[in-house]
Amino acid sequence: MDHDNTLQTRNESVKTSVNKTRGRDPLWDNIRGLLIILVVCGHMIEACPLCPSVQELHRIIYAFHMPAFIFVSGFFARFRPARLLRSTILPYLVFQPLYLLFATRVLKQFDAFDLQYTTPYWHLWYLVAISIYHSMIPFLEEARNPLQRILVLLVVCCASVIVGYDSTINTYLTLSRVVVFAPFYVAGFYLSHRRDSMRKRLVLLGIASLVLTTLLLYYQLHGHNYEPTVLYGVAQYGEGYGPLRRVRLLMQGFSWIALLVAWMPRRHVPFLTTIGERTLPIFLLHGFIARYVTFKFLGPVNTLSALAYVTALTALTLACFGNGVVSSVFSLLFVPKKKERKTGARHARHIATPRQ
Repeated sequence: MDHDNTLQTRNESVKTSVNKTRGRDPLWDNIRGLLIILVVCGHMIEACPLCPSVQELHRIIYAFHMPAFIFVSGFFARFRPARLLRSTILPYLVFQPLYLLFATRVLKQFDAFDLQYTTPYWHLWYLVAISIYHSMIPFLEEARNPLQRILVLLVVCCASVIVGYDSTINTYLTLSRVVVFAPFYVAGFYLSHRRDSMRKRLVLLGIASLVLTTLLLYYQLHGHNYEPTVLYGVAQYGEGYGPLRRVRLLMQGFSWIALLVAWMPRRHVPFLTTIGERTLPIFLLHGFIARYVTFKFLGPVNTLSALAYVTALTALTLACFGNGVVSSVFSLLFVPKKKERKTGARHARHIATPRQ
């Protein structure tokens, strides 16, 4: 038994070291893996609109999963236009017409097919948002010391709160969501060079985030929940929803992010780490299943049946789009080759101020 445990520990250590040699940290792949599972699960829950319990779960997921994903994107962001073009803009140019065609011909969501790129279809807003955030990087680099970076983050947080007063900003280029979720991207971007400081404060971070997240979750579940449009970042202020609630949502997002960073395993976790390495095809393709079941089938009303239904759909989606074959095809199409990466890195060093 001891020999088996030793072998298992050794295998896990080898997997972790291999991942780090490949430039991947299992911690962040584990976080990505959990978040993409929650993305799929949250979208499958929309097929069960008549089950109050799973709708409650839907609101909990949406309180943090996109803020956390945007934070991780900011954490690993570098100004590399060639990489952005291949891994983010190209997928949007390809999948926007595919989803519009699917929505028109299969879902009958639209009367006629209208190809446009200014209003992203459903979940594709994320690709547009990341592209806009990427264009901000040279300006974010101008803040060269912690005080300047804190000031920039405060300004972005203020913009996130103030935008709720603007009734004209909405789905065009997903600008409402871009502004609302920008603090998470900026925070991730500025914290990426302070990894050592984060590691030294993991215990304090873990305890503080656990307490704060518990309090905010309790508050959310006891009569202070939000409509989905509020959690989507597209709602303007109105009755029952004002700037203080937007501030509370920002706090909730950051507390969940701290919780994930502090408590997520830092070693290779079977299935979870692998899924975290294959988020792109899952993200781009899962919408076809999620939208189809939402438009064509009415999910169960009973809580247990609805949970089983959502779990089965999530597992099916991950099996179809998170396997090695699909991942390899998408890597070939949308992941820049090494030569492109080096070119992008040289371009970044030439244009952007070196990070402090």
